Amino acid sequence: MDRSIEQRYAIKFCFRLGKTASETFAMITEAYKEDALSRAQVFRWFNEFKNRRESVEDMELSGRPSTSRVDETVAKVKELLDSDRRLSLKMIADEVSVNKFTVHQIVTQDLMMRKVCAKLVLRVLTAEQKQRRVDVCREKLNELENNPDFLDNEVTGDESWIFQYDPETKAQSSEWHTPASPRPKKARMSKSRVKTMLIVFFDKRGLIHKEFVPQGKTVNVEFYKEVLRRLHKAVKRKRQDLAQRWRLHHDNAPAHTAFLVTSYLTGIGVEVLPQPPYSPDMSPPGFFLFPKAKRCLKGHRFDDIPNIQRAVTKALTGITPTDYSGAYEAWKTRWQRCIKNAFKQELRLILLREFNVETTRNVISAWGKEGRGRPSVVDNDQLKATIEADTRKTTREVAEELNVDQSTIVRHLTQIGKVKKLEKWVPDDLNDVHKNRRFEVSSALLLRNKNGFPPALSPVTRNGSPTTTGEVLRNGWTATQLRSTSLSPNRTKRRSW
Repeated sequence: MDRSIEQRYAIKFCFRLGKTASETFAMITEAYKEDALSRAQVFRWFNEFKNRRESVEDMELSGRPSTSRVDETVAKVKELLDSDRRLSLKMIADEVSVNKFTVHQIVTQDLMMRKVCAKLVLRVLTAEQKQRRVDVCREKLNELENNPDFLDNEVTGDESWIFQYDPETKAQSSEWHTPASPRPKKARMSKSRVKTMLIVFFDKRGLIHKEFVPQGKTVNVEFYKEVLRRLHKAVKRKRQDLAQRWRLHHDNAPAHTAFLVTSYLTGIGVEVLPQPPYSPDMSPPGFFLFPKAKRCLKGHRFDDIPNIQRAVTKALTGITPTDYSGAYEAWKTRWQRCIKNAFKQELRLILLREFNVETTRNVISAWGKEGRGRPSVVDNDQLKATIEADTRKTTREVAEELNVDQSTIVRHLTQIGKVKKLEKWVPDDLNDVHKNRRFEVSSALLLRNKNGFPPALSPVTRNGSPTTTGEVLRNGWTATQLRSTSLSPNRTKRRSW
């Protein structure tokens, strides 16, 4: 017999003999020594028998079943998720009457699902627009197979706004730190209203023509036609071998597709290559030139528009012919990736209709896997020196510099205890004077009272209503804030390497 059950019988026997709870506990302790029930357990069971309980066995619990991961429950969970993809695990658990941990196992292991956040895109494409992307990419790849040099005479271009001040993104300003170090801080800023529009055209050998739109001028059909006239002259001057056979690639903006513009291009014998709708990722200016030129401008504030234009011109001059050639090679890769992703989506839908979720995931993940051919080992000292030289380098940039795979960089950074931390947005970036003033005010108030609460925080009356030490009293300060800010004068300073 279980010793606890045996002792419960003994407690019941003592109760029937008229013993008190204290006497019963003393007798149980004397009889069972170290195996005796605790005082709380003895008193609890004594009161149970006092309340006319007869059984010494534990009562059956009314909780949820422990073994509920069965096919019927899996089917119910799948039906709930099909009806609403935003249900939480707790909501599903309450609906199917199983515990939350079991629901998590069903969703992640049986249904092979995970919760993902929505990705922000410029525009949600329709089915026809997605198919148009695939058709254009397939058309260009077919032309590439027939004529491997067909991109040599292609000039691409677009226009974009350049701001007087464009703040760095959180990802761009992230730095490598140890896990114990705090996140850096940066003041929340927005783009300035002062801006200028840049129009640029280039080919795989380099920049051909650029110009800035005059202030107050709109890029309409007439203005864009004049831009193309100047581009045509620049091609004749800088690319004499392409003067009679160059082709133009631009997006589907209204000014680009207007009849007046297309008629002019047809008149001078320039063919226009198709561009998928709402697809800047399929245009070299959108995925290469503008991001590369603007990257070095972010975080800098310029005095006026001429300074902006000089900075942009300098950034464009720093782009090498190798970069332009690499952008055209990346363009081909994006065509292939678009077709491949469309095929994978079609394959996934077919497999889901014919097989289960696990088989579909295994096939999709195994399809098309190829090694990158780079070494899988890197020297940790060399890696540490590289990131210490520039703490804002991305893992891709470090991988290209050391000529290793990006996953190798991530793995070795974990080994040496380096993590990339995003900067924390704060309302304002305090200078040293403001930080010292915070420290002086906090220290002066705390020194006025030995207990840490200055007299200024004692209950007083403001506007006829009493206040407490937890309320804002002087310049928006609270007792908790005063304690936290007075620990160190350098507490709010950024930390880096």
